[in-house]
Amino acid sequence: EMIRAGDTGLIVDTDDDAGLEAAIESLVADPDRRADMGRTARAHVLDAFALETEAAALTALYRELLDGTPT
Repeated sequence: EMIRAGDTGLIVDTDDDAGLEAAIESLVADPDRRADMGRTARAHVLDAFALETEAAALTALYRELLDGTPT
């Protein structure tokens, strides 16, 4: 879920050379869209992987493992 199609990047099937070419060309042709995706992706990563977020998730996991109960 790192890449949200059309929002934080473009997703292309692994064996789709023509699709990859089209995706790259669309970003080359539209610098504003490319910049918007970059800003949105950066904000998403900073939010999703903030120290507080990661620490809370890790703490919840440790509690679940120690207590044997999901949080």
